Amino acid sequence: MAVEYGQWKTGVRADGLCSSGTSFMLKLGGALAPTTLLAMLAMNGYVESAASQTASALSSMNVVMNLIPAVLSIAGVILFACYKLNDKMHAQIIEDLKARGEFFVDE
Repeated sequence: MAVEYGQWKTGVRADGLCSSGTSFMLKLGGALAPTTLLAMLAMNGYVESAASQTASALSSMNVVMNLIPAVLSIAGVILFACYKLNDKMHAQIIEDLKARGEFFVDE
């Protein structure tokens, strides 16, 4: 859907860019998220083998395990609610691309 939308808006079909961009962002997120979260824990006094953790380490663990995922989930719901590309609009985009002679992919 996103590829056709981009082609409809810009006139350029960028299948490869969409695919590689998605792959890159997943890999970047997979590298940065754990590094950032572990650094945050370390800055707040987390010690892996300690029998008990400091109050700041426990607070940091709460933020990392609960608050950050909750905030990101809410952001995702908001973004998804604003996403206007549905099946009806996609069908209209395909019709427009076919009318312009720019849709060459078999359905």
